[in-house]
Amino acid sequence: MNVYRLNGQHFGRFVGGQLHKANGTHVGRKDSVGRVWSNSGKYLGDLVGDRVVRKTTKVAPVGSPRVPRVGSPGSSSVGRAGRVPTAGEVDGLDGL
Repeated sequence: MNVYRLNGQHFGRFVGGQLHKANGTHVGRKDSVGRVWSNSGKYLGDLVGDRVVRKTTKVAPVGSPRVPRVGSPGSSSVGRAGRVPTAGEVDGLDGL
């Protein structure tokens, strides 16, 4: 599944729950309820459609993500129309 930044720019893709940048670099994973975690265990946000959105007014979920599988699928997808964040939402992929 392709994943995009809030502004519509293509970021990468999820393959088997693992998040990879467009260049194939493995950067994180999603858990069974749609929360997205970086390789270091940092909470990035929730998967909302094909975007990772973090609420700035919400405390990060408690829990320790499991160690992700490593892989490097590529992607050649183009961008999409941007999504206007609602109050308190930020792009969960910023900084990756």
